[in-house]
Amino acid sequence: MSDLRVAAEPGVPIIITERSFNASRDKVFAAFVEKDKLERWWVTAPGYSIRVDTLEARTGGRWRFVSIDKNTNQEYVFFGSFHEVSAPERIVWTFEFEQMPERGHVSLERFEFIEKDPATTLIRTTSTFLSMADRDWIVQSGTGDGLEKSYGHLDRLLEI
Repeated sequence: MSDLRVAAEPGVPIIITERSFNASRDKVFAAFVEKDKLERWWVTAPGYSIRVDTLEARTGGRWRFVSIDKNTNQEYVFFGSFHEVSAPERIVWTFEFEQMPERGHVSLERFEFIEKDPATTLIRTTSTFLSMADRDWIVQSGTGDGLEKSYGHLDRLLEI
């Protein structure tokens, strides 16, 4: 059973998530920075696949992921810049959805990879938004469900 926790306090433009994985911190971190691994677990919604166009997992690098609707082949693009990559402790990046009608709805996300013991890693993600409207849009879009599905795929990848 998953221990996913999603917290979004009223009036605060931040979402904090936490989830444990039965794998070493190095292995979990690698799943976030290696293209072939990331494409196997990252899911944006049921019925979608992900293509990693760019993944420069280094401080100052950039990333671009394309979510593809398997039924219509419609593509949705997410992109950003890496502000910090400190293996295996932390990743800080910006996150933006290209198809927003208005650009500039950027969030700053900090992923912390916390070693609970040599075989268990906690990921704590802090997502900071520019406005409450942006934060609420993400909450209402079903971020918890999408994250649960993605992290379920990550569980299976980490078992290999």
